[in-house]
Amino acid sequence: MSTPANNKPLLIIILVSLIGMGLSAYLTTTHFQVQKAEHAADTTLSIEDLKASSACDVGGNTSCVEVARSKWAKVNIGEERPELPLSALVLGFFLTTGLLGFLALRGSDERRAQTVDIITAMAAIGVLDGLFLIYIQAAELKTWCLFCLGIDAVNIILLLAAAKASGKGIVGSVLGALPPKMPVALIAAVTLVAGTGITYKTYTGELEKAGITGPRTMASKSASSGGKAATGDSASHGHDSHDGHDHGEPPKAFEDMTEEEKEQAVKESRAALVQFLDDYKTVAAKDIPAASFDATKGNAQSKVQFVEFADFECPHCRQLGWYMQDIAQRYYELVHFTFKHYPLGKKCNEMMSRDMHPEACQAAVATQCARRQGSFWPYHDQTFDNQGQLSRKKLLSIADKLSLDRSSFDTCLDSDAAWDEVRAQVAVGRQLGLQGTPAVFINGKELPSIHPLAIEAALRHELLAAGIPAEQLPPNDSGILPN
Repeated sequence: MSTPANNKPLLIIILVSLIGMGLSAYLTTTHFQVQKAEHAADTTLSIEDLKASSACDVGGNTSCVEVARSKWAKVNIGEERPELPLSALVLGFFLTTGLLGFLALRGSDERRAQTVDIITAMAAIGVLDGLFLIYIQAAELKTWCLFCLGIDAVNIILLLAAAKASGKGIVGSVLGALPPKMPVALIAAVTLVAGTGITYKTYTGELEKAGITGPRTMASKSASSGGKAATGDSASHGHDSHDGHDHGEPPKAFEDMTEEEKEQAVKESRAALVQFLDDYKTVAAKDIPAASFDATKGNAQSKVQFVEFADFECPHCRQLGWYMQDIAQRYYELVHFTFKHYPLGKKCNEMMSRDMHPEACQAAVATQCARRQGSFWPYHDQTFDNQGQLSRKKLLSIADKLSLDRSSFDTCLDSDAAWDEVRAQVAVGRQLGLQGTPAVFINGKELPSIHPLAIEAALRHELLAAGIPAEQLPPNDSGILPN
């Protein structure tokens, strides 16, 4: 039995909607895998592994993974909620067009006309949105997502099929959908919201199972002891126990382990740290020039100099920042701590062929502007806490939250002086041969590991070598540290 000619476009609508749902479901899964990879022990390795296993990453400048990591691929829906992958919204979109196509296939002539008009209007919006995102891939990201382009193709076919089914052409059908036809429009709206909601709920549920519970991993941190308020310009707000909010997921607390777990943890950790120190001692020291606009705190006269290069959009920089609150607190009187910017963004880092972290340069400049008002460290913490949503509006909001002079801050964000400070720090990083962030140097030696225990072991080694008596070092109650 042959299919009536006017039903064929409706069958095409249903078919391509199912294809669109499959493509968007795959991309939503990719978003989830990216979240897991960025919270793994080694972000670079995990992301590279993910690219290697992705059906959409075929090499060159084609990578669905990199596009999924960009700010354009997600929608912020609240401070404490994971960002909504744009693909989840697209899945809801195709679920809606597919259902409407089925209703049109089974409905009366009048219902069919109303439904097809709404499908046409939705498809027209989808095509326009797709054209914008194609521009973003070409001009901003310089990276192509093949499955995203597949969705764009589906939208075009959907639009042409809907226009064919209506018999009125694209413009006539779109105009026919205005004002919205009831109750078909209500069905479309409910399906779109419900489809997106179910997808998002599933997505966040999987994030929670993986231990990723918000726009950043939330963790309750224990208060540190022995810290003092910092003094001086860029260090006027030291990392006290309430200063840094949440920067990552700490490991299981030592005091929460069983005795057997403690004994095994100490044994394994000491062995690993002994090997780390053997490797660290062979690292050649490099000269790292200091600048008056560097953010510093601690003992400026110390013989132990700690320098961190970081990027505010780098997940592991955020995690390191969480750990450094405790370390800087306990070693505040013994070590001089310096923070330098190394954003992976083209606006301030000329070595970047593309914007891996497009907001990182502006965020770095904002912290330099906060430094001018004596608030570098609290602004630094707030910036990491808002990682993933560092628009200019958010940066200004952080300034307001910290009661900075808004006019001066706003002007500073566009000043050549603040941008030149960041570029100068980036230049230092390039001279040192940095390949990524975070990077940590102690007395000019780049640490082969940035695990917090490794950092502390290196600091203690350098302090003892500088003649600081062991009894003046912070307690090593667990016995994990080898010195």
